[in-house]
Amino acid sequence: MSEVKDSELHSNESSRCMTDDFEFQIKEIAKGIEFDPTVVIKAFRSDGIRSTAFSFDGFRTQREFIVEYCQDKWQISKGKLIKFYKATTSKYSINAPCIPIDNKQIYTSAVSLVFISHKYTNEIITNRLLDSSELQTFDTAKRLFQYLKWTIRLNKTNRYINCYKSHNNIQLLVVNAELH
Repeated sequence: MSEVKDSELHSNESSRCMTDDFEFQIKEIAKGIEFDPTVVIKAFRSDGIRSTAFSFDGFRTQREFIVEYCQDKWQISKGKLIKFYKATTSKYSINAPCIPIDNKQIYTSAVSLVFISHKYTNEIITNRLLDSSELQTFDTAKRLFQYLKWTIRLNKTNRYINCYKSHNNIQLLVVNAELH
């Protein structure tokens, strides 16, 4: 495993996508299995890996995470990566039916339902994470942000919002993105 200085983990450049909570959770998981997460955190920051990589369509298999990502791409030795992968997937995976959450307070609340970070809309545009037809419509991060805010507002007005909670307390807000 290569050495990473603690100062590298705290630089602004390397923390472009990783949230403090996700990093904290990685450290807690690693502590539980006596695994040094330093290199994994650096890799996740560099590649913009978030908890959703373990929830939705990120790392689909243990092999994809351990061999293809950690070993081949980042030269991280196998060590306790299997335990780390299983613990992280267990924490963030949504592999059981979700329970609907009562929506009544959503429709009466005057506050915004979701915080949409400029950092993430910018990343979506910069890394071309939308298909080409959508990229023509959303040519800037600001335009994508406006679309998302308007879509959520329309869904709230028309009562098309559904909220769910997973078995591990991950909350999901589902809206109709093709409403307008």
